[in-house]
Amino acid sequence: MKEQQGICQVTSFDRRKLIEDDFQVEVGLDYTNNRLKVLSCQAGDYFEMAERIKKIAQQKDLSKIIFNSRQEGFLGLERAGFLLEGAIPKFFQGKDAYCYSYFLDPNRAQSSYLKEEDVILREVTGDMEAGKSDRALPAGYNLREVREDDVNSLVNLYRKVFVSYPSPLLNPDYILETMKSQAYFLAVFHNDMPVSAGSAEMDFINQNAEITDLATHPEARGLGLITVIMRGLEREMLKRKFKCLYSLCRAGIPGVNRALYKLGYTFRGRLINNCHIGGRFEDMNIWVK
Repeated sequence: MKEQQGICQVTSFDRRKLIEDDFQVEVGLDYTNNRLKVLSCQAGDYFEMAERIKKIAQQKDLSKIIFNSRQEGFLGLERAGFLLEGAIPKFFQGKDAYCYSYFLDPNRAQSSYLKEEDVILREVTGDMEAGKSDRALPAGYNLREVREDDVNSLVNLYRKVFVSYPSPLLNPDYILETMKSQAYFLAVFHNDMPVSAGSAEMDFINQNAEITDLATHPEARGLGLITVIMRGLEREMLKRKFKCLYSLCRAGIPGVNRALYKLGYTFRGRLINNCHIGGRFEDMNIWVK
């Protein structure tokens, strides 16, 4: 078997390519979130591919595998013990993705917060005002794209909001790198400082974009700034003709879930203990538009 390895500039994430007769797969060993993520896959035999990546995750002492699979992977992945946690329509150049997970640690498959998160979801989706999100920015606030000279103040905002984060968002070099390659950042500024921000992480090959990295300074909450940012990100991604917009948001935080619902996103599943954010592993809701 041929195996190619490469360490990303961000050292907590190790990319590795596996090349076999029946499959080619690229995985990310995500040590920050203690998981293996399948980044791309061409497989004739999904079962053998799944068994191979399970061994890698076990060797690296990672407790979860996440895999956005095409429909043809169903039988092989489920035979290998993967569980379907959700779906993202039109993820692969207009074709649906199915969010499969495998838990190497049974404890990670158990969430203590499901009842609380279900209550939040019912309250959010029971809001009859869905789709009505035309709130204007308050006076003195303006929305614009984040520039390179804004990065340090943006990092300060994220440090104010997050104890921990699943990507190296608290590292200015990481933000600069992703801004140049795959991420489009917007922020609301007040007195020339970002008080709310978000990004669209763009997958140019599959033509999808993830609305992510959403945060508002504690003193600016309740002004509807996240909704304004998401609408701005949507406009830019639609201008760039991406086929799928989706977001993975913290299942236990009502605000962002409500904002996504009001913008017309549909709940498509929940990823259990998916990433380390706010100081612990958290469940993430899948919202798709």
